[in-house]
Amino acid sequence: MSTELDIAKLPVIKFFKKAVDDILAGGKTLEPRPRGEAWITRVQRSSHARLTYGPMMGAQTVFVVARILHVEIRGLDTATQADVDRIGANWVGRDPAEFVAKYTKWYAKELAKGYCVAWISFAVDPDVRP
Repeated sequence: MSTELDIAKLPVIKFFKKAVDDILAGGKTLEPRPRGEAWITRVQRSSHARLTYGPMMGAQTVFVVARILHVEIRGLDTATQADVDRIGANWVGRDPAEFVAKYTKWYAKELAKGYCVAWISFAVDPDVRP
């Protein structure tokens, strides 16, 4: 399967390094991101994405390729308990209102620009190596 994909042309979703283990273990399978239309469309049209970590500026490290299962456009304030439980192990069981407050503050700059929030469901693809 990996020969069918041009890994270098896949969209990139960047994470903090501390999220890597949670993603690889399957505890983080949903990522909400306020982004521009072009970025969201590129992810929506792709079957896979490169998941990376690294510095804000500079070379990123691709740690895995993930299948894009679904991309939904909706506000952060629509977060459900099921959503929050998929954001990562440290969010399981926490109040969605807490999530909304934290992520709204975290992404205030992007939200102020009017960016839509793409809720990206993904799964690590064990058949594709970065």
